[in-house]
Amino acid sequence: MITGCAHSGIVDIVERTTKLMQQEVLLVLGGFHLNIDSDGGIKKIATRFKDLGVRYVGLTHCTGQLAQQIFKLVYGGHYLTCGDGQVVHGVDLSDA
Repeated sequence: MITGCAHSGIVDIVERTTKLMQQEVLLVLGGFHLNIDSDGGIKKIATRFKDLGVRYVGLTHCTGQLAQQIFKLVYGGHYLTCGDGQVVHGVDLSDA
């Protein structure tokens, strides 16, 4: 899934997509609009992503530095560094 700036709530977007598609979302890539959220709020969002089965995340522009650090800790090797012109490697689609 690729998002723009997720003003309506990134968790709501992922939950709705999961329900509509009737399957887990492999990758969420884009702006999560978390640049004003707290540590605890961001950790809850990252944990909820894991609960929903999101295996990879790539955070961009409006996500905020704190959120990028927290998601990187939570997702480890499944955190994708993203930016303009970036090529994404390392996403395993073999069991998707």
